[in-house]
Amino acid sequence: MDGNIVDIVTVMMALLIAVARLIWKKAINPEAPFDPKDSVMDFLNGALVVPFLLLFGSVFSDRLLAALLETNKLILGLVGVAGFFVLIRELLNKPVIKTQVKRTKQAGRQ
Repeated sequence: MDGNIVDIVTVMMALLIAVARLIWKKAINPEAPFDPKDSVMDFLNGALVVPFLLLFGSVFSDRLLAALLETNKLILGLVGVAGFFVLIRELLNKPVIKTQVKRTKQAGRQ
């Protein structure tokens, strides 16, 4: 194997998650058509698992930090972008959710 072990494990995890989600979706609804967009998104989400775990673990271990820094820069970039979008979604949607819950409760009382 010529690749970095972290990159290899990242790709393997992405494949595992994409296949597992496909099997899970078919088990829940066997009639559902195959949608390649869902599988691509599952693969990309799976590719973020290992770098996120290494990022968390790097707080406790210099070896994990070194492993994280040896990974493909594209994967680290994807992790950063994914984390940024999750943060933005949380910041922007919190007040909207609370407002919607209040409106739903008020509508139910009338």
